[in-house]
Amino acid sequence: MDLFPNVFQSLRKFVPSILNDCPSFHYANFNYDNLFAEFPADDNATASDGQWVAKWLFTLHPNNVPKVFPYWLEMDAGLFASKLEAFKMAFANASSPANFIVIIWILPSFADSVVPFNRTNELTREQLALKIIDHYSNRFLLIRCPIARDESKWTKWEKEAIGFRMDDQWNLIEIQKDNNDIGDERAPRRNSWPM
Repeated sequence: MDLFPNVFQSLRKFVPSILNDCPSFHYANFNYDNLFAEFPADDNATASDGQWVAKWLFTLHPNNVPKVFPYWLEMDAGLFASKLEAFKMAFANASSPANFIVIIWILPSFADSVVPFNRTNELTREQLALKIIDHYSNRFLLIRCPIARDESKWTKWEKEAIGFRMDDQWNLIEIQKDNNDIGDERAPRRNSWPM
């Protein structure tokens, strides 16, 4: 699902838990600068956008496929480090499993300061790892997966996440909204689809 900030916030007003109410939904591109998971995770009407994303990421997909979330980082290294520490803490305190792959693009000015890591949660039998994809494009993967994972499946899913292009998808929902849809000059409604 490709959501722009104004649509994202409008949808939340009507259906706060929309992401988790769509069980087969596993890819989200929020077109939102610096939207990253915030904790505690929550998807009620008063939660922040970051808490909403965290709730979606930390909820297991019914088919056990990883959720995919591209993230373009445009904040300073210190702020990102603090957000990443909160992510690690939430993972360490998690009591139920969830699988995800977050693709992170980092500003070249501080890509060298990001240190890969691998943490485990014995309760959920999972690992959380930050991997370098390549230094040239400043891309990283933040992966939450089982400790004893099927390497062939996960390698395939990681490659798909890295190479994912929205315009190649046949089953894509893209929602855009602008102020042209508001006011007295709207086009008349149709009662049925044209044949």
